[in-house]
Amino acid sequence: MPSRIYHIEDDVLWRDAIDRWCAGRNDVTLVGSSGRLWAGVEECLQLKPDIVVLDLILPDATTTRALDAVLSMPGSSVVFVLTAMQSQLPLYALTWPMVKGLIWKSPAVVEDLNRTFDTAMSGGRFLAAPVKNAFLVFRSAPDAFFKILSKTELELLPHIIQGSSDGEIALKNGVCCSTVKTHRLHILRKLGMTSTEKLICWAVIRGFLPAPLIGGSEAAGFPAAAGASAQEKRVLA
Repeated sequence: MPSRIYHIEDDVLWRDAIDRWCAGRNDVTLVGSSGRLWAGVEECLQLKPDIVVLDLILPDATTTRALDAVLSMPGSSVVFVLTAMQSQLPLYALTWPMVKGLIWKSPAVVEDLNRTFDTAMSGGRFLAAPVKNAFLVFRSAPDAFFKILSKTELELLPHIIQGSSDGEIALKNGVCCSTVKTHRLHILRKLGMTSTEKLICWAVIRGFLPAPLIGGSEAAGFPAAAGASAQEKRVLA
């Protein structure tokens, strides 16, 4: 029976590329796709695909939120991360056993997808040599951010560095303003920093900001700092 694949990606060209890849193999079938995280998660909960192919820059969620949402879904879906981000942040996805491949968007994407799929079907994980080498360096570094910051701090960090106020972040994440302020101070203390400006520089280097904030946070791949959408609330209920 073909493996059932669901694709979460907001770029039409890359959605088409995955469509063509699936059509070119007789052992996979594409059961659905979405350009939004929460619509995709909601459909995955209904369709229960074997594999979720996930982009990391989506219009309605930060990268860490997208990872947490997909990897927290009940069931046994494995995840292939397909991304243009060649920084530390996508390497963080490989700290989860369910992520069986991290594939950089490049001319070699079809070959890497084939090898990732074939290896995953045998119970393994495939990483192209550049990705593997980068991950080994990242994982062994004593100051790797996932060893310093908590899961909650990593979820709030993208909102902090995009310039949202404590009140805006609290509204978006369903917590009180004082909680956000405390996490902000803890992040700065743990990283040995004294200002949000220095934190932004640190975050840019590691990929938490996928592009300069030209034209606002949404232009850089971050959702606007508003309350959780009805779809997000429904998925998390």
